[in-house]
Amino acid sequence: METIEQAKLDSRDMETIEQAKLDSRDMKTIEQANADSQDMEIIEQAKAGSRVRDASMPIIVSINNIGRPRGISQVHLLPSDWQICYLGDILDLDIELKLKLAATNWWWESSTDEFVTEIFKAVVRRHSRAANAGSAHRLAVIKCGATMFEAVALAMIMVKDKHQDFTVAKATFDTIISKAGLTIPQEHYTILVKHYSDFSGLDGVLEPTPQHGQSSSTDADHDYYRIVLNQVVSMHEEMGEYDLVCDEPDWDSQRQTQDDIREYLSSANILPNLLRPTFEGIKTIYAIAGLSESGKTTVADMIQRAYGTDGARLKKSYLLREVSNRLGCNIDSLSGARQASALLQGLDDFSRYHRFISTLTIESVHRHDSISFLKSYLGSLLHIIYVDTRAEVRWMRTARSQRRMEQKDAVKKERGTECIKEIANTVLDNNGSEEMLYAALMKALTGRELNLDFA
Repeated sequence: METIEQAKLDSRDMETIEQAKLDSRDMKTIEQANADSQDMEIIEQAKAGSRVRDASMPIIVSINNIGRPRGISQVHLLPSDWQICYLGDILDLDIELKLKLAATNWWWESSTDEFVTEIFKAVVRRHSRAANAGSAHRLAVIKCGATMFEAVALAMIMVKDKHQDFTVAKATFDTIISKAGLTIPQEHYTILVKHYSDFSGLDGVLEPTPQHGQSSSTDADHDYYRIVLNQVVSMHEEMGEYDLVCDEPDWDSQRQTQDDIREYLSSANILPNLLRPTFEGIKTIYAIAGLSESGKTTVADMIQRAYGTDGARLKKSYLLREVSNRLGCNIDSLSGARQASALLQGLDDFSRYHRFISTLTIESVHRHDSISFLKSYLGSLLHIIYVDTRAEVRWMRTARSQRRMEQKDAVKKERGTECIKEIANTVLDNNGSEEMLYAALMKALTGRELNLDFA
């Protein structure tokens, strides 16, 4: 009996041991499942990369360009608002790198290690400024981010080391970054704008240019750099490095690109109320041009009286003053494209805060280059009116001296005011009476001949 009892006990012990083993395996299975779950979270976070952020920090978005845009930078077309911090190009912030590029032919003569290290030190410094933009800003926008500069670095590694092996260049890049103790920062969202299908030229990316009095690369090296850079950017695009890719084949697609960028950021719940479509609710923007004392103010007043409270009349000088104050510089010193983008931003901001307005009138425009950019961007939304008046008629109507009028004309002619007549939608002959001018204006704008009581 004792033997039987002992056997029973031994059997129970074996069951206990077996159960313990099973429990142990179950625990290991559970632990492994947890580990796998954590690994998946890590992987997902790695995929999401910089999207994991401190809520107190602004969202960092980079707008990257490849190809040579003849128009306006998309960065400059986003709304002007206290919630958005614009950090611009890397050289706008990094004086150290800017001086290095200006003082020597460093781009081509530096070693591979020095080139990559110095470029990405500047990238890290800019990202730090973006991350510390302050809790007041919800969005920090930079022009060309870490992914684009990695493409620049890889292209230059292949040029400097004289090979065309992406894998080798990437290994060299990773080694240099590791040796320098750098961690490549990533933006929360990256946007690529492709301007031409052949990607000829660059915008916003650091561009190697010959320095005055110094030797530069051969044309072959320079062309090879461009070709390789375009290939690397295309590879990054195929690898899914960019969250949004916009094709911008010509000038007329610039506004659509801007709206696509705004729609994408809004869908990501980034300032959805602020990043609404450009010129939402605006049916027509009239831009009035002409030489001094030609009657531009009179035409603007007529348009305002015709549209009543649905229209708003803005002096270009007001927009320029507002933009100059915001930029901290005289906008007249900027290029035509940059001035046009500033005007577009100012007009878009005005329309956003005055949603009851359907018509805007700008008085007066006299730079042919900037109004050409405006026309290419706004398309049919912009109606250019050129007021054509002979010099003797203008002189008779003005309270200023003939000399003063001629001085103002000289400035306008130098800026291409007379050339605006060639691209105008409507040319008004203002050599007759005011009634005749109004009738011609209304016929041009509405197709109907109307009379106005000027009493």
